[in-house]
Amino acid sequence: MSTETAVRPRTRLFRTLTRALAVGVLAAGSLAATATASSAAVPECHYQAYPRATGYGPYITPPSADMVGLSSCWMKNGSNPVVVMRLGFQASYSAVWELQSALNLCYRKPITVDGWFGAQTETALKQVQASYGLKADGIYGANTQAKLLVPGKNADGTGFTGYCYNIR
Repeated sequence: MSTETAVRPRTRLFRTLTRALAVGVLAAGSLAATATASSAAVPECHYQAYPRATGYGPYITPPSADMVGLSSCWMKNGSNPVVVMRLGFQASYSAVWELQSALNLCYRKPITVDGWFGAQTETALKQVQASYGLKADGIYGANTQAKLLVPGKNADGTGFTGYCYNIR
């Protein structure tokens, strides 16, 4: 009987700790699954949105997840252009190129506009993010997209007008 009495408190404690651990693991797993699902819902930027009028003249072609319209997307160091075939011609619709153009023309960041998201682009983007009070993580996402100015282009979709516009 003394053996049985000595085992019970340990067993009760073990069960209580096991249950608490299981609840903690389940809670952490559901939070991780929610974060992963919401992150996966936003695609990577690969294109520039089809040129769209600002309402009074120039066109803007902001980074986008597709070529049809302005959609939320993300880019980070290592992102690069997507080369697609359009109307029988090979062309690069690079969201990175558009981001670099915006950093260069609208924020006077002396970076090379080459369509590759590297250290120069990341550093320039961090500086712009910090100037808006955003988290300066060097990742182009929804918060950065909402603040970033993009260069206006002439009516034919080429050539900088000298003015920058907010896309949101």
